[in-house]
Amino acid sequence: LFSNSVADGLAFYRQQGATQLQNAEVTIAFVRRMNRLFDVLDAKRPMAGLRLDSENILVQCVFESVLS
Repeated sequence: LFSNSVADGLAFYRQQGATQLQNAEVTIAFVRRMNRLFDVLDAKRPMAGLRLDSENILVQCVFESVLS
């Protein structure tokens, strides 16, 4: 559900003129953020996970701001 493929599909149909998706920009952005968050949380190697000196810490900060 929260995958880039779903976000791409929403964006595609929105561009094709689907009236139900006319204001879906925020939903598309949210789905992409959730996809990235799950990728970080599902990291197989510690170097790919959350660390204070990695770009992934930005993903965590964005996610926390979405929930607040």
